Formats: sequence, structure tokens, C-alpha cells
Amino acid sequence: MSMKKMLSIVLVLVLVGVLFAGCTPKEEPVTQANGNGGESEQTNTTQTETEQDTASDSEVKEITMFGFKTASEAEVIETLIEKFNAENADINLTYEGVANASGYQDVLNTRLASGQGDDLFFGNGTNILPLYEAGYVLALNDMEVVDNYASDISINGNVLGLPNEKSVFAMYTNQDLLDELGLEVPKTYEEFLSVCEKVQQAGKISVVAGSKDGTGAALFITAKGLYPVYKDADASTRLQALDKGEEKLGEVLRPGFEMVQELMDKEYIDPLEALVMNAGPDSVGQFASGEVAFMLTGNWMVKAVKEAAPELNFTLEGLPIGQEPVVLSNTGVFICVNANSKNQEAAKRFLEFMLTTENQNTYVQGQSAFTVLKDGTSTDIKEVAPVAQLLKEGKDAPWVNASFANYNPWALAKEYGANVLGGATVDEAVEELDQAIEIAIELK
Repeated sequence: MSMKKMLSIVLVLVLVGVLFAGCTPKEEPVTQANGNGGESEQTNTTQTETEQDTASDSEVKEITMFGFKTASEAEVIETLIEKFNAENADINLTYEGVANASGYQDVLNTRLASGQGDDLFFGNGTNILPLYEAGYVLALNDMEVVDNYASDISINGNVLGLPNEKSVFAMYTNQDLLDELGLEVPKTYEEFLSVCEKVQQAGKISVVAGSKDGTGAALFITAKGLYPVYKDADASTRLQALDKGEEKLGEVLRPGFEMVQELMDKEYIDPLEALVMNAGPDSVGQFASGEVAFMLTGNWMVKAVKEAAPELNFTLEGLPIGQEPVVLSNTGVFICVNANSKNQEAAKRFLEFMLTTENQNTYVQGQSAFTVLKDGTSTDIKEVAPVAQLLKEGKDAPWVNASFANYNPWALAKEYGANVLGGATVDEAVEELDQAIEIAIELK
């Protein structure tokens, strides 16, 4: 029996956790991709330390990877793991997934702090640096694949993980419903309000904004508030001022909070429904009914929508926050190597495999995403063409940014956006958010 099954999960005070995690781990079965590409209940996947120390070179090395991709999102990962295991007879890799909304970050922190961390794990631009500083992330500067990335992937001079895709948060649009009502895809905020009103008058649902962890509301809040900052001629200076608390993030995000409040007041967003639905399967289930005009979530849910509603004609459009649509982007889903793993070379071999152009293209197509490699190919499915064009035009801004060292704006937008959905006023959200940042900076 593995160490993971022999030990009970212990509640640990994790100093490196994201400051405003917004959710706690849920006690539910963790799904695992087995060597045959299926899902099963969590099973024995690693050797004990004694077994690892005494294993001969001829034995199969068992390694594990922990991530936040689950269900249909994880299918392409399972496919690639099968291929890797078939091509590497001396290694057997297994994968476990816990969705972000189900407490992935908290489970990851607990595993690492208790010495039970996996050989490989998923990270993002906001949690990798603190985990590295705490001694849990191996720097990968020497890996040859780094030179094939289309942009710099280092954080403070070190490559702390290898990203597998460029993703976007945007607005799923039910083209069938708009056609039925004689409506066009809204490009501006005023057009969006007009379309939502006509959808409501027809007895349909305007917007599904799954915000169980705050995500749906945070899309509007972050895009409306921070997009102008990132496009500012002096963006670097402003971002530094925000991180230091010299410019108040709450005031920058105020227009986004006000947008969410207006959509609630006009009943285009149902706040109670939003707070009990996640931005993944829950939202997809409702959108697939065909009775919803718009859904707020990421490109990685395209496959799930197609599976849930094969006949539905939909597109992924920009967020209509002002005079033009924009998207939130992220070169993310970093795969990190555990600095304390006894199987670092085997873990690196998987990363080398995963980031070949052929396999990365397979992964990107499976996620309906965009390539991060110089010679890679982004998804070409018609549903994402509108956001692909916005990316090409530079009408995007990151929803996570490693340059924020003192706090995580995305986590704060989710937390206080959920508070507004729950009845807090915009003024209360802005004031409490800025107070939280003041405390965070004082504690640094």
C-alpha cells in the first residue's frame, strides 16, 4: 500500500497557500486517470520511500501527476499519458484531478506541506512563485523546450513550470437563440444590455454566470477594471503602484462591481442561482438546454458543451464590457516538478514528451485552446474563431499576473464579486477589498 493511502490527510497550516483561496477542500472522491485512459476511484499509485530507495534500475518507476483538469477536460491528458507510458516501458505515470472549484489549491498545499506531494503538479502564475520560495518547485531553466516557447515563461528569472496552453475566459453565445429572436451578437456594453432585455422579454435566460467560487462575476469585474490598466501607455508603472497599494485596486475594480450590480438589478443575472453554480459543468448543463443566451466560462468547456448539446450552434465571443469586446487570457496550466521528488528525471522525461510540437498540438486541440510554442498550432474549430481574432488583435488582458507579489487580484475579484452577488453593496466590496490588501502588504 502506498504512503498516500497509509496516511490520513492532516489539516496543516500552509504558509504558501494563495492568500485569498476562496474555498476549502471538499471530501469527495478524487478521480484518477489510469493507464488505460479511464477514470477510477483513487488507487495505489506510488511506491514508499523505502521501495523507491531500493528499487533497481530495471524496475518500472511509478510517478504521479496532480492537476485541476477533470472530467472531459482531462480526456486528452489521459490519452497522452497512455501514449507516454507505451513509449516509456520503464515509467508508469498516473494522474489525479480535483477541480479548482472543489479545492484543488488547498489539497495541493496540504499534500506538499505534509511531504506527500506528487512528482508533477499543476500550477499557475500566482501560486508557483510562493511554492518555489517554500522549496516545493524545481527550476527548469536547463530544459531545451524552453527555447521553443513563443514568449518568455520565466518568473523572476527562473522557469518554474512549463505551460501547456494559452487559454481564454470569454462569453459563450447561443447563436440559435439569437437567430430565433432576430438579434445580433452584442459587441458593446449597451448592445449587450439591449440583447439581454429582449431575451428576458421572450421568457428566456440572459446570462449564466456560475460563481460558486466567484468566477462568473469575476470575469466582468476583472475585464472591466483591469483591461484599461493593462492597455495603459504606462501599464508597468500602474501595475507596480497597484501591487504596492499606492493605487487602490478596489477603485480600479469599482466599474466592474457596478456592472455586476446593474446586471443583477435588471435581473439579467440571478445572484442566488449564480452562487450555487460553478462555472464548469453546472453552467454547461444549463446553457445546453438552449434556453440561455450567454454563459461566462473558459474555452476548455467547448467540448463539454458539444457533448451536452450536439445540435446547439454556439460561438465563443469577447466580453462586451465597453465599446469593444475583449477576452481575459492566460498562458497557464503550468506543469511543475516537485523539488522534493525522488523521480525528477522521470518527471522531466514526461515534460519533454508533453511539450514536443506534435503532442502539444494534440493537447491544445483537445482543450480548444491556443498554442504556446513557436512552431505550434492553435485550435481551428469554428466555435472559437471570434476569440482567436481578438487575441490576434491584442484585445486581451491576463486574468492572472505573476508581477503581483503582494496579493492576487483575480482571487480578490472572485471573493468580493461573490460578496456583491450575496448582497454586499459595491461600496462595501471596494472598501473591504482595499482593507484586505492593506493587511496583506503589512504582513509581507
